[in-house]
Amino acid sequence: MESTPSSPQVKYLYGSFVGRNAAIEQLSAHSHADYWQIEIAISGQFVLHLDDREYEIPAGSAVFVPPCVRHSFDYSSAGVSFATAKFKITSSFTELPVGIVSPGAAESYFLTEIVRLLRELPPDYEKIISFLLGNLFQLHYASRRDSGTPRIISIINSLISRSGGRIRIHDLAEKSGYSRDYLNRVIRAKFGIHLKAYIDNELAERARRYLDYSEHNISEVAAQLGFPDIYSFSRFFSRMNNGLSPTAFRKRK
Repeated sequence: MESTPSSPQVKYLYGSFVGRNAAIEQLSAHSHADYWQIEIAISGQFVLHLDDREYEIPAGSAVFVPPCVRHSFDYSSAGVSFATAKFKITSSFTELPVGIVSPGAAESYFLTEIVRLLRELPPDYEKIISFLLGNLFQLHYASRRDSGTPRIISIINSLISRSGGRIRIHDLAEKSGYSRDYLNRVIRAKFGIHLKAYIDNELAERARRYLDYSEHNISEVAAQLGFPDIYSFSRFFSRMNNGLSPTAFRKRK
């Protein structure tokens, strides 16, 4: 396993600070060919749009957007202020998915200082922002770089389990802070199957446990697992169990 580069070389390109009363330009979906972007929420809340996905960016957090990812931001809520910075980074960092930065102590410090510099523009602020972005990005990279780590799988499993039943890929991506494409790559690299198949397998295993160990009737099991009716549950269960119906599964012992 490769180690995390210790000194990421970041070159700050340009950025801005947007106060609460500023006129905010709403850009249509676009991408950056060769540089990264960080958007830092200072007050209010805005929404990041990526294709068919949405990520809410609450005040105090930020989001990294990699090169070549089509995106747009919705700043329609009242009292929004934010800072943005564009930067390049050395190729030693492989491409990462869109990443929500939920600040710990170190992350909060770096974000606060970046915002202050973009607001005040002191002498040589570009060099200092480059340094701060490098440290912040290193923390981000260290937590997300390895698509096969138990941590990523644990997040996916936790969200599936917490759902109590069916969960859509869209919801899984939104709640985890990772793109659906990235989560799919994680699962394929680890298990050799697509994310939907992984979710279906987990749901089918939960259904088998309900049928084996609970006293719920099949309609109640279907409802517990988030199916709209017993018929859709039966079709799903039969597909996942070589044609065996829920009733036949219970009677097999």
